[in-house]
Amino acid sequence: MTTERLSAVLGAAGVDADARELSEMLWLACHLGGPPARPPRDGEPAGPEAGRPAEGGEAGQGEPEPP
Repeated sequence: MTTERLSAVLGAAGVDADARELSEMLWLACHLGGPPARPPRDGEPAGPEAGRPAEGGEAGQGEPEPP
């Protein structure tokens, strides 16, 4: 998704974010983590995370869950 498309989607949802707010949202999203990305489809280039196991994807990998 492009930043222009993200801005349009947020605007349609009632979030009026300027360029700085949008960049802060994207920075925070990258640092919070989230669900693992889907694997690339056939013919689609692999992203920078290719070859790395997803966080918590297999036992003993990723960060441990809090007690």
